[in-house]
Amino acid sequence: MGQVNGLFALCPRPVLGFGFWSRSFYYLRTKLIAPMRNIEIKLCRPDGLTDIRFADLLTKMGATHVWDRHQSDTFWHTQRGWLKLREVTETAVGDPVAAELIGYQRSTGTTDARPSDYHISTIADPESLKAALDSTLGRIETVEKTRALWLWKQTRVHLDEVNHLGAFVELETVLDDIDEQQGHGQLQECLRELQLEGAQRLATPYLEMLLKNRRSQAAGSNA
Repeated sequence: MGQVNGLFALCPRPVLGFGFWSRSFYYLRTKLIAPMRNIEIKLCRPDGLTDIRFADLLTKMGATHVWDRHQSDTFWHTQRGWLKLREVTETAVGDPVAAELIGYQRSTGTTDARPSDYHISTIADPESLKAALDSTLGRIETVEKTRALWLWKQTRVHLDEVNHLGAFVELETVLDDIDEQQGHGQLQECLRELQLEGAQRLATPYLEMLLKNRRSQAAGSNA
């Protein structure tokens, strides 16, 4: 008993209880890994808005062209939201860019601008991760697209060409140093400047659109 008591003497009990420390750790942990948030909208790209016309409008707004990339997004089954591994290649030089695992949630019940909460993690070994997720979660599908990124204030303007789907525009206003109301206002201003107020708005992600198309094609071939 003396030895045990001696051990406890070397390791005295903390003044604050375990419950306090566990709650504090949980609070700090959730603060550190809180999701990022955008205000987003997806639209069909109008036929009259060519690449040249878009570039002209964006340049007049003061937007900056950042890059053109090919993106391969592989999705897995999840209990809620979406989980995808994004593998990227610079279209100009063909060099790979670091892969990212992206988990996100947003409403599909409206075509209007809505919040999107997301986490992003850089992945050094995408092939090993794909094998692990395939064996545990199950792969759904891979969406291939070419994307041009422009930046205007806190808004990312994506001009997308999606394999088997067509041409789209995505606007994402990052709620970094602005609040949600300001984000909605900035996104609406961007829509006006790009003459997209009358464009068809879409509620569903590219993945769901692609799966719906494939189901329709399969039903047609079986008819």
